[in-house]
Amino acid sequence: MPWASTADLRATLGSSAHEAPPFTELRSGILAAQATVRRNWEGFTAFDLSAEHLDYAFWRDSVVREAAQAQDARSAALLIGTIAERDSGLVEKLDADWNRGRFSDSPGKLQFENKPDICKTKRFRLAF
Repeated sequence: MPWASTADLRATLGSSAHEAPPFTELRSGILAAQATVRRNWEGFTAFDLSAEHLDYAFWRDSVVREAAQAQDARSAALLIGTIAERDSGLVEKLDADWNRGRFSDSPGKLQFENKPDICKTKRFRLAF
């Protein structure tokens, strides 16, 4: 999950590597079954998005721990950029899924509507 504070990031860096979770394998199975889905497509895609999110969260923490051990500033800068791009892509998918499942006048959809333009940017929404 996104690190909301320096303390969250330090906790991630301080934790030991865990056994690889099964989410990568789960996603592979989901993607393999995709062509056979005939009903409940929306439920299937929501399940896939959940598995993608969990797989990504574990990947993110593990690469940050590995980068911290390498202590290479150039690699760390590249990794930060990669993480930011992947975060943004996942946020777009989650936001699109959320918007499809809500009424047009849902309070969450209107949350940023009457705010200054800065509140409508992806960067702001990622931070808050």
